[in-house]
Amino acid sequence: TTAAGAAYTSSVKRAAFWMQRILERNPHFEDVQAVPWARVPVVRGRMLRVGNPGSADGSIQFDICFGNNRAVRNSKLLREYAFLNDRVTYVMILIKIWAKAGVDIASASDGTLSSYTWMNLVIFYLQVIDFVPNLQSKDLLGEYGRW
Repeated sequence: TTAAGAAYTSSVKRAAFWMQRILERNPHFEDVQAVPWARVPVVRGRMLRVGNPGSADGSIQFDICFGNNRAVRNSKLLREYAFLNDRVTYVMILIKIWAKAGVDIASASDGTLSSYTWMNLVIFYLQVIDFVPNLQSKDLLGEYGRW
């Protein structure tokens, strides 16, 4: 590893732990954990009282990634599909709850499909039944492509 690479890794770890401390002080967050040694450094946790219909208490789990621009683009793409029709969001939430229930089959770190992969499967199915267009199509990027 180069000196610059080591300095970057060290600064990312510090940033992850700093973010963890900030969120732990906020009463709207629980179970906050920095995971700076992961392939993509992340801070995980749960935000309370956000009105999530998929949880009994309305909370939602979150990941804050560091240095992963692809994840930002992926999230923006999912958001664009959700903007097309509220039912897209409901199906995504339903599949995410199903994949995490019982035997968790939505954890790439445990060797199963990632949550993002499950969402892509939902989008693919909705495209196959002509419910949503392919927003990555060059013809539609100008029309829908805010991401």
